[in-house]
Amino acid sequence: MFNKYAFFGLILIALLAFAAGCGSKSENSVSQAQEEGTSESSEKGSKSLTLLFSFPSATIDPHQDWMGVRAGIAETLVKIDEELEIQPWLAESWEQTDEKTWTFKIRDGITFHDGTLVDAQAVKASFERLLDVNQAMASTLKIESMEANGQEITFITLEEYPVFPSELVHVNASIIKADSDNVSEKPIATGPFQVVNFTSETEINLERYEAYWDGAANIDDVTIKFNSDGNVRALALQSGEADIAYHLPPEALEPIER
Repeated sequence: MFNKYAFFGLILIALLAFAAGCGSKSENSVSQAQEEGTSESSEKGSKSLTLLFSFPSATIDPHQDWMGVRAGIAETLVKIDEELEIQPWLAESWEQTDEKTWTFKIRDGITFHDGTLVDAQAVKASFERLLDVNQAMASTLKIESMEANGQEITFITLEEYPVFPSELVHVNASIIKADSDNVSEKPIATGPFQVVNFTSETEINLERYEAYWDGAANIDDVTIKFNSDGNVRALALQSGEADIAYHLPPEALEPIER
């Protein structure tokens, strides 16, 4: 069954991508108001975005935490659109060959943040790590075996599993470089932004990945902060300390809208 939390996660990704102008195809979609909403560094030739979340992340390991995909660091094989339809992302196509067998073709030319090409073997290694470190996802995905061949990865599930592709939109099913060091603080993945620094439960600093496969973002750097106090988040938005703040208390909305 489709995971509703994955859907809400993808909504947040869309908001971040829209604000940042991620991808060459969306460069002209950023409104003038959003351009003006970026930090003052934009006047010096660079553009920054600050987001303020309520729930802190102790790790940014994409296989363990929700922030990897939502922050634009990592991506999944497939995603969902506004109509809740499964769409290609890192995988350009897929097919079901029998009740338990699914083959996904990985797009050519995708690289991890260290420049390493992403092929089916790298995707297989990422899923092997996921199944090892996240037992909940291992239970959900029901993968019995995997085979990598060039840009094609084949999954065989433990049982007939027609909703398998929809489970791959879960944020923890994102693709990372499995053999990289310090995944919890500096994961190497495929998204439009790469990690510069991470302070647990406090702040994430990101910079644009210039070689992003879908075109470099219009935003140079992103700062993600965490604060559990809704009033503090509202004040940060009012003062311009944050460009986007989530989960604001209802009583704080009226002064912000004025």
